[in-house]
Amino acid sequence: MSPYVYSPLITKNPNIIIKYETSKPFIGIHIVLKNQMDDSLDTFQDDEAKPSKGKALIAEDIKTNRLVLSSLLQTLEIDSVFAVDGQEALDKFKADSMINFILMDVKMPVMDGVEATLLIREWEDIKKLSATPIIAVTAFDYAEDIKRCMQAGMDDVMYKPVDLKNLAKVVDKYLSIKKIDPNLLSASPAQVAIHNLLENRQEPIFSQEWLSTFVSDHKKLASIILNGAMNDIPSYFNLLRDSVELQNWSESQAVIHVLKGVMRQVGAQRLATVLQELHAHLKNGGTMDMLVFDGLLKEYHQLEEQLQAWLKKNL
Repeated sequence: MSPYVYSPLITKNPNIIIKYETSKPFIGIHIVLKNQMDDSLDTFQDDEAKPSKGKALIAEDIKTNRLVLSSLLQTLEIDSVFAVDGQEALDKFKADSMINFILMDVKMPVMDGVEATLLIREWEDIKKLSATPIIAVTAFDYAEDIKRCMQAGMDDVMYKPVDLKNLAKVVDKYLSIKKIDPNLLSASPAQVAIHNLLENRQEPIFSQEWLSTFVSDHKKLASIILNGAMNDIPSYFNLLRDSVELQNWSESQAVIHVLKGVMRQVGAQRLATVLQELHAHLKNGGTMDMLVFDGLLKEYHQLEEQLQAWLKKNL
């Protein structure tokens, strides 16, 4: 994947969120974004809503890991529900007949993944239900631990850190999903995150309505603001590029803070939200790479085209 250890980001589809830990650089912008700005990022929906291909139960006690898995599953058009320990996983599984498969962390508080799997299999037997696929997700590859997982009734094992390519294989195996964007299979978590965040947001790149309200329909004032912003923004992106290449994260935060404010002024609410989440990520000790920078710059170029079109039409 990437030389970085990324921190996650995302919940279910209509709003994803991503938080990062100091030990893990940028795992995603959550994508999963409906605007739950406490510990999360938003989730996104495609402009053309795509039907979900299934539902996964993610049993994982580390929040960042839950968000990473959720964001990757979202890319595969799989909905997610969370459990923070084995007992909650058991309870949620019993209550939700729509769960197609379970990603089960092995080491969890209250009840570990092995015990939870044993109780799930026991419950399925009592209810005469077919076995739901349970995939162990673990950072350990000790033969003894894997043997315990298999003996408890798990069907497969995935090793952390989970990447999209391997997750896609597992999903394909247990859910028969074939349609996966090939460009994302070799992507880093940051690429997946930026893809989800920028490609799957409902908000328009440029909100003419917001700009109109902001300037009280004074088109001349709007022209001054937009032209001024387009003159200044490239220099800020140059500063951001330099700070990322030098891994000067305090400088990156400062530049992103300024860009965020400028984007809000010109009606680029979607990009402003992304920058806000990225700023929070860096503030919490995360990092970013040039893949994330390139995604932001691509989004700005699309915004710039729309701003120029608006100026040409209205002035």
